[in-house]
Amino acid sequence: EGRAPYYNVLNDRVQEELGYLVSELSSRYSSHASFAGIGLQLSGEGYGVLPGITWGLDDATIASFSRETGVPVPHQGARRFRRRAEQLLGADRPAWQAWRSQKLTQMYAKMAADLVSRRNDLKLVLATEEVFSGAELQQQVRNAISKPANLSQLLLEHGVDFSRLAQTPGIVALAPSRLGANDRFQQRALDLRINSASDQGELLPLAGRSAVLFHHSAQHFRLSSFDRLSPFGSNQTGLTLSCQPLPSGPAQQRYLAGALAVSDALTIVEGGELLSFNLDSQLRNFRKTVRQLPGPEAEVHTQSVQPLVMRVYRSQNSTTVALINESPWPISVRLSLSSAERCAWEKLGVKSFILPSDRLGSLVRGEQEWLAELQPADLQAWKFNSTQLRFGQPQITLDSRAREDLQQRIEEIESRTGNLNIRRPYTHLKNPGFELEAEEEQIVGWQALLGSQGRAEVVQTDVHSGARALQIRSDSLSGIAIQSDLFPMPETGQLMLSGYVRGSLLSSETRLHIVFESSDYHSEKGGRTKNGERTYRRSAVLTDGQGIDNKWSRFEFPVDDIPFDADGQLRVQFHLTGESKILLDGLELVDLQFDKLHRGALVKGVYAAKTALDEGQVIDCLRLVEEYWSQYLIEYVPPAEMRTFRQAKQPSKRQEAEEKTPTVGSRLRGWLPKIWR
Repeated sequence: EGRAPYYNVLNDRVQEELGYLVSELSSRYSSHASFAGIGLQLSGEGYGVLPGITWGLDDATIASFSRETGVPVPHQGARRFRRRAEQLLGADRPAWQAWRSQKLTQMYAKMAADLVSRRNDLKLVLATEEVFSGAELQQQVRNAISKPANLSQLLLEHGVDFSRLAQTPGIVALAPSRLGANDRFQQRALDLRINSASDQGELLPLAGRSAVLFHHSAQHFRLSSFDRLSPFGSNQTGLTLSCQPLPSGPAQQRYLAGALAVSDALTIVEGGELLSFNLDSQLRNFRKTVRQLPGPEAEVHTQSVQPLVMRVYRSQNSTTVALINESPWPISVRLSLSSAERCAWEKLGVKSFILPSDRLGSLVRGEQEWLAELQPADLQAWKFNSTQLRFGQPQITLDSRAREDLQQRIEEIESRTGNLNIRRPYTHLKNPGFELEAEEEQIVGWQALLGSQGRAEVVQTDVHSGARALQIRSDSLSGIAIQSDLFPMPETGQLMLSGYVRGSLLSSETRLHIVFESSDYHSEKGGRTKNGERTYRRSAVLTDGQGIDNKWSRFEFPVDDIPFDADGQLRVQFHLTGESKILLDGLELVDLQFDKLHRGALVKGVYAAKTALDEGQVIDCLRLVEEYWSQYLIEYVPPAEMRTFRQAKQPSKRQEAEEKTPTVGSRLRGWLPKIWR
């Protein structure tokens, strides 16, 4: 398999060559009126984003780091790489991380300076729609969903300092929002986390945000039936159909209205992998209005009364007022204003054939009130040819359906918080109790790894439950490992393995490693990455006296950061080391449960949404009911009133055989959501 060259962008020579490329392009095209700058894509799978903090310990990079920072780092010896890792991932980690990000920031700053030197309006645009791509960064974003983490700090470990880039003259860093139409909730999970970080200023400070990027993700479908009929053979054919679904109606404008409400971005970039043929007239009017708003030379003043944001632009000879409704409900706005002189006004964004009375008008001198009707996710703006205008606090009348809708959505979430003690079995682990009879000394659903020094077998004595248990004997420090058959990754992104363990021969060297790991096999969506590294592995260790003793004891091993990969596969592995012998029995997987802290946080979220609604903060309330964990509850946790029905005693097989017709209960089960059946 051919591979492209690999480059270290921390190397000064590499940075110089990249600078030459930018300089050559700018020298060729800077005199052209349509040339506005150069765009670079920052991709987690490209050179603009460094690998993790452990990367870059080679001799040349370390010599440069030590020379420029004055931090002494081992340069000699066969163990120098281990010593470097211990130092730079320990006490000197802040200096190492800062140096890496500074090197990249300085490189982009030099490129931007070269552009500005040729024409002062040229920009270096950093496209960020793929900044979190790649297995490593995707998993780190996945972890940030389950555990508190700042995505800007995560990017710092990869050399990207958005806050410094945004403050660098000549650089435009696009705040990314990834929009997709995936049917599966968890396929949108990472995008929801990235978009939340962008909207809340976690990636780029909202005060200094000058540009936003909306990226519409394409969906790709394999047509296997075509491949099978191909005259070239299915192995030589791979037909893929691609489409780029776009939202319709008010949903089209909602992300634009939300972005304008959050910050007065000067640049809005929208697109995707495919060319969009969006002909919606309302959306065109919205975009036209945005384009006609004043530029950075205007003085801007913003007022907010949820869900309305009013922005007043004061230019040298005119005043422009923009009203933004970022909610999915219509609103009426009453705005008091006063003018020191008679002036004319023009409504922005409307077509020229609209009646003049709706498009043009005049404002008399003195105080008066304006009434405006804004549709869901709407933007309306008026330009006055006077600077002697004053605006009061806008008064809002919200559609009555808004409160009803939010109240209903809160109740749907709250009904599920009463069911947070749920423990849903995940039945894809084959032979978890080791009760299936072995075939030719093979354990059904389990295999011992090659090279193991010991023995794993099913025994019928000293079991915890049932008729059989698994006995594992290790004969050395390297020990023996046994692993399960592969099973699908759970949709919920979490698993807990529990079971019972008993030690029949223990020592100070006894270690039982319990492991979740992804498949060893290479695939595009999981298993191994292209460089052969596993995409996911988590482990826990039990020892003599700490989880294992001479009596049966229960263990639990929860993980909550499993990749959201519909095609991914996992396995469970037990690795026993040291001269020892243990028994395992009654294994169980659970793919849905919440610990005490998480339950408390979810209940507090519902209370916060109720409080926001009571105080009229409808946008805050809307964000709370649409955030990831609220949607997670809706998707996976049944309402509390359904719990009694689900836990009702099921009829025995004998009773089922005797019943000729379906019962009311059996018909009801067919109406329940799939996740609860």
